[in-house]
Amino acid sequence: MGRLYKAFLQIRSDLKNSALKLSAIMSGKTHAFFVEPAKVDSMKKIFSIHDGETIIPAENKESIHRLIGAMKITQGKCVFFIMTTKLFNENFPFDLLTKEGFVENKDFVKGWNYLNSPPSPAVSYSFIQAM
Repeated sequence: MGRLYKAFLQIRSDLKNSALKLSAIMSGKTHAFFVEPAKVDSMKKIFSIHDGETIIPAENKESIHRLIGAMKITQGKCVFFIMTTKLFNENFPFDLLTKEGFVENKDFVKGWNYLNSPPSPAVSYSFIQAM
């Protein structure tokens, strides 16, 4: 029970810290998304994306240029959630964003960090079943 309680406290602490960080990043800004087309509908539900908010589909290599263009137009007014770790079987080119002068946790965030994460290893499925 002690390990379960400790794991829940850690999850609570992680959620609180994540919410505080995101709140500071988003202060006075809107959000926009760069996401694979097949995942757009699920991202709309998870992040409560409203009509009119920017979603740039990661459709092809040209998509990164559309992302950079949109980031330039909205810089300082918008935070882009990058919702893909890979872009066409390559690691997402965050270096392209930083070379353009964009700053992580100011102009863009690695959006998957704000999705539900798998349970802590300290709380194993077999442990929960045994309870």
